[in-house]
This record gives sequence, C-alpha cells and structure tokens, in this order.
Amino acid sequence: MTELPESSGDYRNAKKAQDVLTPRLEVAKQKEVDEMMGKLKGLGNSLLGSSGCVAMTVAKAHGPTCRQVRIINE
Repeated sequence: MTELPESSGDYRNAKKAQDVLTPRLEVAKQKEVDEMMGKLKGLGNSLLGSSGCVAMTVAKAHGPTCRQVRIINE
C-alpha cells in the first residue's frame, strides 16, 4: 500500500478523521473493558457467594509487556 503525501487533501482528511476517532475509540474500549470486568466480578461473586465468601474486588495491573488480573477477596 502506498502512503499519501502530506500535501494531499486525502491525507489531511484521513489525519482529521484519525484525530477525531482516536479519543472516541479509547472511550469505547474502556467502556467495554469496564463492562467485561463487571461481568467477571459478578460471575466470581456468584460462584464464591455459595461458599460463604462475600464481595470481591477485581484489580487490573498493567505491565509494559502483559496484563494481569488479580482477584482480591474483601
């Protein structure tokens, strides 16, 4: 694929669209992650609730190369 020269109108339009869409994509991504973590917490609570455990906190740890999820009993 050929890159567009910076002087072309298509390049400016693509750059403008990227500048507008990037923050919106980040918001949508964070919303999906929060929803997934909420569902995971609900599932964990339903499984552990029957054994006498109470609420849980799901903590996300972001490292430079990986993502880890820790489940902490409250």
